[in-house]
Amino acid sequence: MPGRAVALLLVASVGLVVLGGLASAGGARAAAPSSGLSVSLSATPSYGTAPLLVDFEATVSSGTPTAYNWTFGDGTYLNGTAASAGRPSHVYTDPGSFTASVVVAEGTVVANSTIDIHAIAGPLAVRVSASPVSGIAPLTVSFQSTVTGGTETYLVFNWTFGDGGTGSGSRVNWTYEHPGDFYAELTVEDSGLDQAHEGIWVNVSAAPAAKGGTSITDLGTLGWGIVGFAVGLAVAVLAVLGRSWIASRRTPVVPDGAATGPPSPTSPTPEGEVLPPPPSPSRPATALAQPARPDARPRGETLHLSQRIVLHLAGQGNPGPYDVALPGATQAGMSTALEVRQNALTNVLRRLIDGGVLAVEVRHVRGQPRRLKVYHLTPRGELLARELRHRPPRGPAE
Repeated sequence: MPGRAVALLLVASVGLVVLGGLASAGGARAAAPSSGLSVSLSATPSYGTAPLLVDFEATVSSGTPTAYNWTFGDGTYLNGTAASAGRPSHVYTDPGSFTASVVVAEGTVVANSTIDIHAIAGPLAVRVSASPVSGIAPLTVSFQSTVTGGTETYLVFNWTFGDGGTGSGSRVNWTYEHPGDFYAELTVEDSGLDQAHEGIWVNVSAAPAAKGGTSITDLGTLGWGIVGFAVGLAVAVLAVLGRSWIASRRTPVVPDGAATGPPSPTSPTPEGEVLPPPPSPSRPATALAQPARPDARPRGETLHLSQRIVLHLAGQGNPGPYDVALPGATQAGMSTALEVRQNALTNVLRRLIDGGVLAVEVRHVRGQPRRLKVYHLTPRGELLARELRHRPPRGPAE
């Protein structure tokens, strides 16, 4: 009896334990809350030509995410906890199809979403560079090319260098043997038979002239300016010398102390030159000649050139401070009026100035475009002129 009671007690205990366990398990499942977290993913644009810029946005159903883990499908990743991490932007450089995904966490609860991106190849394009692009012949130039778009399978690289030469390859070297401006052009073709063209200019100049010699075409602006100045100066000197020579051939030489009148047509001058007969009264006077010779005297009376100059200037008068001088007061006027070369007058005029007989100044001259040197008598010279008019000279030349 006691044994049966113990057995019943043990069975009842085990049953209670089993029932308690089942009840406890059923209560845990009922108490477990549901998270309700979900995420949707959008991409703008999801299709386009590479390089393709895509703006992503992850939107959760409820709550506030605490972390975003992005995988863009081209080998790049982005992790962040800020709200901006749910709206990243990404550039797909190369064409292809990619699957972008995001995992959103809210505490210990996570959710994820994916989206497909398609970046296609753009149109076939080529860029060309060269180094150097200028230099002296012979010039070796290295050409390079960068090709994008198309089918990305490029079959043809054909070069024309502008001087008749050709080449092939994405990188080539070419030597220009002669000077000139050349347009080097590359033609690229892909497996879809699309073509693209691009070119570049190369300037090749001639080698400089050998040392010690200069080509006339290399003078430049400064060189031609110097040549022009030298030519102009030479022409001016020749013109002055030519006028002096013509004047010397036309003007008789009258030394100081010669007879007043001109030499006879048949008698030579001291230099052996036969002079033409004196001008007749009916011959028109030159611009610088005076109406009457102040030193005119009967033949046979001897006058020095210095005395003839004094008498000539006495006839010109002394102009006032603001008067315009007469042409006969200039050296050219005296040369014409006295029929003496200007170089013969120069020394005599200088002696008369040094002796206080003449004075010289620069002023306006009637009929002349610019101011000239003019001569006039000093008080001493005026006294000498009065004596010469009333007393003929005697004795040898001074």
